[in-house]
Amino acid sequence: MLCCIFNYPSLYRTSIFRKMDGEFDVQFRFGRNLPGAGNAGIARMDCSVFKRKPKYFSALSFWGKFPWYCGIQLLPLYRKYDAFLVTGEFNWAYFPFLLLCRLMGKKVYAWGHGLRKPGSYPRLRRFFYDSLAGFFIYGEKGKERMVSLGFPAEKIHVIYNSLCARDEVPALRSSLKSDIYIKHFGNADLCVSPGNSGLVAVHSMMYGTPVATHGDFELQMPEYETVVPGKTGVLFDRGSNDSLIEAIRSWLNSGHDREEVRKDCAEMIAGKWNSDCQMEVFRKYLQF
Repeated sequence: MLCCIFNYPSLYRTSIFRKMDGEFDVQFRFGRNLPGAGNAGIARMDCSVFKRKPKYFSALSFWGKFPWYCGIQLLPLYRKYDAFLVTGEFNWAYFPFLLLCRLMGKKVYAWGHGLRKPGSYPRLRRFFYDSLAGFFIYGEKGKERMVSLGFPAEKIHVIYNSLCARDEVPALRSSLKSDIYIKHFGNADLCVSPGNSGLVAVHSMMYGTPVATHGDFELQMPEYETVVPGKTGVLFDRGSNDSLIEAIRSWLNSGHDREEVRKDCAEMIAGKWNSDCQMEVFRKYLQF
């Protein structure tokens, strides 16, 4: 059995979680709360859809610097769990957990953004990543960055991110019952995301709308990789109003065929950024 330890049952992950539940023998364990989220209003998915009732743990943060998952440390002792898939962000509770997994001979995989830079406690962070059987990372650039930091490429698997299944993409725009695109947005030509563009880019392209966002890879979210300049959107220089204005102007004046752009955006999501693609990666590299 695969045990999944995730910080939160986010609504946007409903599609991939349901596919995992349908195909794998899996027990989900979620944090009851999301420390640091404040009033962000991150929606929870309906966990009653799972075959096996999820279990929950408390996620704490001491002094705002030391995140801790309560109650996961002894899970490697459970005989029914053959392997673990955990949230890939740094958590102090992983250290006793990983040591016990080593003693019990159980594989641990992680799923997340990966390491941007060594950061604080570099040796402990290195121990975390070196202890993993594999790391599922959101984007190609993120993998390149981790390889440049000395991590083995064969242990890093690009899994992208998703909001829906592959076959849902073509029908999304036609299924809209609201006239908000035409009446409010003038029929939605470019989504301008001045800051870091995460799932906003995926969400926009699911409906056939290209994206304008900044091109500073070091600060961007992995989903900005959906933007292919001149095809599915446009990139501008971070922090430059002039560059942003020129990027919007150049796109609107470029004479792009709207139907072709809509097709390119949908194909980008259907090609990689969907839950079916994610499941293909899990099937290939998760071993339990």
